[in-house]
Amino acid sequence: MLQLESLDLSKNYLSGQIPPEFADLNFLSHLNVSYNQLTGRIPTNTQFSTFPSTSFEGNKGLWGPPLTSDTTIVLPPPKFNGSSSNPNSGDEIDWNVISAEIGFTCGFGIAVGSLLFCKRWRK
Repeated sequence: MLQLESLDLSKNYLSGQIPPEFADLNFLSHLNVSYNQLTGRIPTNTQFSTFPSTSFEGNKGLWGPPLTSDTTIVLPPPKFNGSSSNPNSGDEIDWNVISAEIGFTCGFGIAVGSLLFCKRWRK
C-alpha cells in the first residue's frame, strides 16, 4: 500500500492556522508550508517538530518550534498593529475598486467633456 511521503504546499497563498488534522499525518517524511500567510502556533508534540525550520519559513505570523531555537520557552503570538488578526488588513489596496473608480471617472469625463465642447450636442 502506497502512502503519501512528501507534501509541499509552499507558495500557495495559504492563510490561517495550520489545520490540527495535519498533525495526524505521521507518515510524512517531508512537509513544506513555507512562504504562505500562515499564522498561529505550529502544532507541538507531533511530527512537525522533526521537520526543519525551512519548512515553515516565510510565514510572518507562524511561531513555535521548530522556528524557535529553545523549545522550552513558550512565546506569545506576534502582535500586529492594532487588534486585527490579519496582518495585511490595512496594508493592501483593492485594485478592483480602484480600476472601477478610474473607469467610471474617465467615462463620466468623456460624456461631460463631449457636452461641454460640442455645441450641437448640448441642445
